[in-house]
Amino acid sequence: MKGRYWIGILCLIILIGFLFLGDKLFGKQAYIAVEVNRTEMVHLAAADQGIAAAVCVLKENERQERKRQEYIAELIKNMSLEEKLAQMMILTNEKDIISDILNRYQPGGILLFAKDFTGNTTKQVQSRVDTLQSYMTYPLFVTVDEEGGQVSRISGMAVDRGERNETAQGQTLRQSSDEAHDKLPEFQSARVLYGSGDLEAVQADTIVKSDFLMSMGINLNFGPVADVVKSRTAYMYDRSASGVAQETAEYVSVVVKSMGDSGIGSCLKHFPGYGNNVNTHTTYAKDSKSLETYQSEDFLPFETGIASGADMVMVSHIVMEAVDGENPASLSPAVHELLRNELGFTGVVIADDLNMRAVLNSMTLEKATEAALTAGNDMVFSADLMKSMKGAKQALTAGEITEQQVDKAVARILRLKMKLGLIDY
Repeated sequence: MKGRYWIGILCLIILIGFLFLGDKLFGKQAYIAVEVNRTEMVHLAAADQGIAAAVCVLKENERQERKRQEYIAELIKNMSLEEKLAQMMILTNEKDIISDILNRYQPGGILLFAKDFTGNTTKQVQSRVDTLQSYMTYPLFVTVDEEGGQVSRISGMAVDRGERNETAQGQTLRQSSDEAHDKLPEFQSARVLYGSGDLEAVQADTIVKSDFLMSMGINLNFGPVADVVKSRTAYMYDRSASGVAQETAEYVSVVVKSMGDSGIGSCLKHFPGYGNNVNTHTTYAKDSKSLETYQSEDFLPFETGIASGADMVMVSHIVMEAVDGENPASLSPAVHELLRNELGFTGVVIADDLNMRAVLNSMTLEKATEAALTAGNDMVFSADLMKSMKGAKQALTAGEITEQQVDKAVARILRLKMKLGLIDY
């Protein structure tokens, strides 16, 4: 023991000598060598601590992911086939948005229109949403198209008389002194907002909008528009941010990140890019652009939005002739393979509203639903739940999709509902 003690004392003296008199006692080179080694040891120790912390974070993330997967699998196991298929539907028709249907079928979500807001206060809309959610075992996506500009569903809302309302950014909502209620402030279109050259304004507008929608129980807004539109006469011109792909991508990134920070779901639209095409609500549209043009221009805002954390991608009814000259993109397996494989999107894919003439001019809603699910969409908008359910069942019966594929789609839907805080696990 005494020998070890004196050896320890000697080592301590040598170390002190190196630290304080190293260059004098042992020469400058020896002193520098000790200093370098000591610094390296400190850096290695710090690096080891950093690696250990990173490993802990990775292990915790893996644990949470396993927990999510197990819970999602348990939820799906307890669902009937009808409930799973209904989870793939977002209801758009008032006749279906009633307690009996919501309670029995458990649809994935509902879409609100201007009529659901006009003349109503935020409290009235929230009260209705809360009532609808009370019928659900699996909470609804409560969705809206609130882009701003010409696509604004909330512009006709009322402010409670005598009530002072403020948004999260401190913008005071106007109030009326008489029986008529003032309208809420309007949100600007993407073209106007991005055209101002102020990305902070884009961010602020998105946060105000998202917080306002969430205050009414709305948890998913179908935006941003990720289309690159050059022609001033094009249908989508005002709704798009720019005719330059890089600029549109910049706008999309800011909006998606701001929506994510606010906690509301986002949806890039309208893949593979609407371009300068006509209105598919009323007619059929084909785009003859080359795949190379799509890849170098139209895909860029979608790729950027996906990298920024977009939750959904909406697929348009434009016929992408470079990939599938026969089917609208929304009904094309080849277009969906591009989205999944080339762009690497792993979230929820939804077809644009099947109740548009670009689709219904050539097929029934049942057949359109069958084709949309066969193409690879996780969700569809349903203007008639019974017809949509019939089409989904036809796809299963015909072997065009399997129940395992349905389960995968439902798993993506439930995972997003977890992310948005609709389902606890």
